Formats: sequence, C-alpha cells, structure tokens
Amino acid sequence: MTTLLHSLIRCYCSHIPIEFGKGRLQKIGRKYLYGKTLEVSTRHCGIKVEITLPEDAGREVIFYRRTYETGTTEAFAHLLRPNDVFFDIGANIGWYSLLASKLASEGEVHAFEPLPFIFNKLIRNWKINGFQNKVYFNNIALGDNEDSEATMYTFQGLYHSHSSLSTFDRSDYKAVTVPMTTLDQYITDNDIQRIDLIKMDTEGAELDILKGGVELLKRNVPPILVIELNTKTSASFGHTPTDVLDLLLLHNDYRFYRINRAWGKLKPMASTGDYRNGDNAICVPVQREHIRL
Repeated sequence: MTTLLHSLIRCYCSHIPIEFGKGRLQKIGRKYLYGKTLEVSTRHCGIKVEITLPEDAGREVIFYRRTYETGTTEAFAHLLRPNDVFFDIGANIGWYSLLASKLASEGEVHAFEPLPFIFNKLIRNWKINGFQNKVYFNNIALGDNEDSEATMYTFQGLYHSHSSLSTFDRSDYKAVTVPMTTLDQYITDNDIQRIDLIKMDTEGAELDILKGGVELLKRNVPPILVIELNTKTSASFGHTPTDVLDLLLLHNDYRFYRINRAWGKLKPMASTGDYRNGDNAICVPVQREHIRL
C-alpha cells in the first residue's frame, strides 16, 4: 500500500462523519502498520496512546480516528469531575484511565488489569503522558473470591481485549494464573471512603465482580457504572447482561441509559432488557441524578 493511500484512509476515518466503510478501511490499513510502534496524539485533552501492531490489533482505531468509543467517551467526560475517585476494571492499555487522569486530576484512579503484558502497556501509556495525579495500578483480577487465584485466557486470532476468565468453549487459548480479590475486599484493604465512577469491561465476568462488591452497591451513595453489555461473553459465565443490571437494582435504585455499540448516541433504557448486544450501559443511581449526561 502506498503512503498516500494510507494517509487518505486515516484522513477519511479521522475527519469524515460518515461511518460507512471505516471498519473495513482500518483493517486494510492495519497491515501497513505491522511491526510499528506508534505514539498517537488523540483529540482528547492532548492525551497520547502508544500502540504496537499487530500485538495491539483492534486498537488501531485510535490511530485512524484519534479517538475511541466516542459515545462512551463523551458521556464519560460529562460524568467525571475533577476530584472524583474512578475505578477502571478491565483497564486494558488504559484509554479510560488516561482520560480520568486528565479529567479527575485532583482525584484518584484505580486501574485493574490482570494480564502482565497488557498491564505493562497500561503503565507505559500513563508514563508517556507525564500525569501527576494519584493512580494505583493493580495487576490483579476482581471477582467473587477474596485472596485467591484465577486463570486468564488469551486466544489465537482474537484481540487481546477479548482476554477473559472464561475459555469461551475454545481450545486455542493460552492460560495465565493471576491473583484475584473482590471489589469489597480491595476497598476495605485500601480504606477507600467513596467511589464515584466505575468502568467495567471484563468479557463476561461483570456479574461475579459485582457480587464481590455488594457492600459498595448498598452504600448510601453508590457509584455510577459504565458496563459493557455483551450477550455472548455473559452467556459463557451462565448469565445475561440483564442479570448484571438487575443485580444493581437489587441493592439500590438506578436509572439506565445505553450507548449504541459504545460509539453511538446515548438513549434512556425502558428496562434492564432494553439494549442491543455490544452496547455500553450507563448506570446512574438516583442519588447522583444531579450529574447530567
């Protein structure tokens, strides 16, 4: 592929508002980037993200569009305040941790990424931005068992963002043993008095994580949560995304919104089953409804 053609693909993906064809163009252009490490300046607060291809396949979207999950990112920016405490559960290479480090510069960020090779990328991305906020990097998994171990799986032919505590009934996996604790135990161990916002993208383990955080959900002022709704990964753990949202309602009063495929527009949800696969749910407790989306 010529340099000119590749530049045209990036220009189209970054500047043209029409979505048609962008995914296919990015996959075509990705081959041009193989073997390269790129430091991408995004359109958000001067934040920079480093990606290496093909290792970070799937994240080339940040290179081509200079953004990521635009609908969710926009909602995130509205919700997060300068002194908030943010938990990034399933941080991967750190998109939301980086945003929070900028937007909640007087607060705290607690990032959880269990796979060591991805965890190192997360720390690298925080360092290249030169942030000075309070951030706590945790190379552990969260679940429903305290002080235990868990097995994480990565898969041949799947992006590392699809790493999971489930095998998805596949046989082409590599397994890594990682430490695990619960959300409530982590909060107790670190004497955390409040959490304002949690982003959770854990490839199906969301329900187990929330079961390990029941005391947090019962608080007088529970956190806002941003949760990926994925029917396939949830099914591998024996539940549905609706079960995840219903658990929140079991312990507190929440209002729900969804962002179409994480990139689209935000819409109120009529019920906990009112979503499409791949949406991100924004779960706002009534105690925080003064924070407008």
